[in-house]
Amino acid sequence: MKTKQLITASLIILLAAPAFSQNSSREGLERMQINLQNSQANLAEYEKNLKVVSANVQEVQTAKKQVQSQKESLQKQNDSNLDSLKKIEAQEKELAQLMNSEKVLQDKEAQQIREMEALIAKIRENQKKREGYQSDYQLQMNQLNEEKKIWANRGKVIGEQNQDLDKQLRTIAAEENEWKVKQQGYQGEVNRWRKEVERQQKINDSYKSLAEVK
Repeated sequence: MKTKQLITASLIILLAAPAFSQNSSREGLERMQINLQNSQANLAEYEKNLKVVSANVQEVQTAKKQVQSQKESLQKQNDSNLDSLKKIEAQEKELAQLMNSEKVLQDKEAQQIREMEALIAKIRENQKKREGYQSDYQLQMNQLNEEKKIWANRGKVIGEQNQDLDKQLRTIAAEENEWKVKQQGYQGEVNRWRKEVERQQKINDSYKSLAEVK
């Protein structure tokens, strides 16, 4: 905004002195004419200045309206900006809560990972132990297989020996039956001859008695 400069009125109005003579009357008239001219000149200058001032007032008012309009627009922009900031702050708060929730879950999952890793390490350690156990069991199994072969061979030998013993028992049983039959036969003969001996003894005793009597 550029305002116009004022024109300063500097004309002096002469005061009229009392007229005592014709010359004085003329001088007074001249002064009055000068005062009138000066007044007219001052009026013209002030009218010009009034126009300048009025123009300046109009320009100032126009500029004021423009500035006020700009201020209102700026205020709207500021309000909109504040609303945007509030929305962003709300989003930041929401994001902060989400981030905190995710951090809590992340920490919890990290703890679960540590526990799982510890469990996996324990399981792997158990796996190694079980591999050792399986090796020991396999060694024992091999030993048992060898012992099983030994006992199987021994069982085969025992079976063969048992068959031989069964054969011997059958032979002995046959011999036993044969000797029992003979025993029964000889026992019968012994019994018969014992009776015969007893009978002969009685006869002999009878004869001895008769002989003693004679």
